[in-house]
Amino acid sequence: MKMQIQTKILAIVCVALCSFALANEPKKRGSHAQIAIQSTGLWHSSANASTSGLHEALFASYDYTTKLGLGFGIDALFGASYGNLDNYMIQGMQDLMSVRPVGDINFLVGLDVYAGWHLIRRSYDKPLYLGTGLKELIYSNVVVNTSFNMPLMAVYIPIELRGDVRLSPALAIEYLLAYDIALDQATQVTISEKDKRMLPIDGSYGLRLQFGGRYYASPKLYFFGTLVAEYYSFGASKGIFVGNPPDTQEPGVKPSAEAVLSYPRSNLGYVGIRLGIGY
Repeated sequence: MKMQIQTKILAIVCVALCSFALANEPKKRGSHAQIAIQSTGLWHSSANASTSGLHEALFASYDYTTKLGLGFGIDALFGASYGNLDNYMIQGMQDLMSVRPVGDINFLVGLDVYAGWHLIRRSYDKPLYLGTGLKELIYSNVVVNTSFNMPLMAVYIPIELRGDVRLSPALAIEYLLAYDIALDQATQVTISEKDKRMLPIDGSYGLRLQFGGRYYASPKLYFFGTLVAEYYSFGASKGIFVGNPPDTQEPGVKPSAEAVLSYPRSNLGYVGIRLGIGY
């Protein structure tokens, strides 16, 4: 009986010492940055039309972790691609234009400012971060043979899980899971330089997934490759009445034409790979 009590006391002491050692282990903190190129297949589709193409982008990020485990940072993305659009995304636009699209150029800008807490943090990695912030997405669809273009703008509150897990001194994995809740979203319909209309959009959300690996060339510098996938769903807008001026000289615009324009339900997304360096 006495031996059992001593064994239990010894076990409790060992657990307490291990917990104390983990609690007092130096935690990873300070600044961290990444620079990368991103190559993805991008698509945008609605009930009226669709476009897709190979999208090339530049990516940069910076984050900082305080001594207490508070983390904050910023991710930025800018990219462009040629698409195969053969009709107008906006319902009713075909009544205002005299030509159909024969292709498009797509621009995508993403900005994610975030802050949160590193729930698990060790001296050599940061396996689990939970946070939120503010995310802005701007997608512009420019028809190559007319003056029509359609910037799609959305602001979200993201809920994010991030982390990096060290597997060995030279190898690590990194990941991101995010759900983006829309605060505000709209599209600006540019028929001509003098006629630009805003169409508010309801019911948008976004999903983001990233998973990749790191190879450390030195204790701080590493190369990484990450699979990236993002998906955004946009609700439909209400209709607005638009009339073209009788003396318009804009290419592809019908003089005196009238139509009710509306943005149908649509989705935007891309899947691909990001390659770069971190330090």
